[in-house]
Amino acid sequence: MPELPEVEAIARSLRPLVRGKRIRRCEVLHAIAVRPQSPAKLRRALMGRRVEQVERRGKYLVLRLDKGCAVLHFKLDGQLVWFDNHRVLGHIDVVLHFPHGTLGFVDRRHFGRVLWFNAPEEVAGIRTLGPDPLSRGFTLEYLRGVLARSQRPAKL
Repeated sequence: MPELPEVEAIARSLRPLVRGKRIRRCEVLHAIAVRPQSPAKLRRALMGRRVEQVERRGKYLVLRLDKGCAVLHFKLDGQLVWFDNHRVLGHIDVVLHFPHGTLGFVDRRHFGRVLWFNAPEEVAGIRTLGPDPLSRGFTLEYLRGVLARSQRPAKL
């Protein structure tokens, strides 16, 4: 399962490839990857949208668009693949075509998701996140407070 550092690395690598670019077309090759939404809804929501920002919220990858956002969760073994020549190879679940290349979301086990929302806060998993561990809001005092309120053992 991609953990926070891996998702952060994906966001940093993807940012220069797609920020400021328009999604020409969206293809859903495996509908399970967009459940509970429909492939048609995702295609309509993403087509023609410009990617304004690529960010990570917890283990979610968020593509902030000029209208709404695409939220990707990799679950156990999802990944992204970039194709410079628009020739998509292999098992791809969702394809985003840009003018200069193609982004493929791959998850052979079909646990990962690509969904569209008006805002990231509409995603229950994002809404309940505390301060990001890489942010200034995640302080030693905050961590002490969280640990003091819990009876569960800490995982190391």
